[in-house]
Amino acid sequence: MERDEDEVAGLCGLDGDGYGLQIAHLSDENDVRVLAESSAKGIGKRFGVDMHLAPADATVLPTVDRIIDQFPADRQAQIRTMLASSLKGVLAQTLCKKVGGKGRVAAMEVLFVTSAVSNLIREGKIFQIPSVIQTAKGQGMVLLNDALFKLVVSGLVSPEEAYIKAIDKSNFVALLKTRGITLHLTGGIEQ
Repeated sequence: MERDEDEVAGLCGLDGDGYGLQIAHLSDENDVRVLAESSAKGIGKRFGVDMHLAPADATVLPTVDRIIDQFPADRQAQIRTMLASSLKGVLAQTLCKKVGGKGRVAAMEVLFVTSAVSNLIREGKIFQIPSVIQTAKGQGMVLLNDALFKLVVSGLVSPEEAYIKAIDKSNFVALLKTRGITLHLTGGIEQ
């Protein structure tokens, strides 16, 4: 179903000057279609989307996969192409308990869509994106494990809390060891 600019703007909360577009919660194929149509029509110059994922999925990969997976298999190649040409970045966060138990702090995985990332999305090789993030740290990209490690080093989060949230546990333990940080796991096991 084709939508006119005013209808898309109303659904998405487009601000008055056509600059910002905020979708409060991206939950189904219709929401993704509205976003894709808006992007294809050039409505809005910046999008903000909120997706709720399980804590274990709070990284870039499941976020991109979820957008694509909202569509039937016969449309996913088209959506990958649209996403590859319109997506500018993904910020995935997981909340960690602060040391001392007062409040939480976000560990954020950051992806900026470069030509290499666009090609991976287009070709359905999303699983290779973490390698791009790893090699593009100088451009401001951040893997979740690195964000968690930084929170531990700064004293905001305990090593144990960060370990629970880490996706690649063995890599995270190796990061801790580079700073001589000991991880005390349940059952008295130290890493």
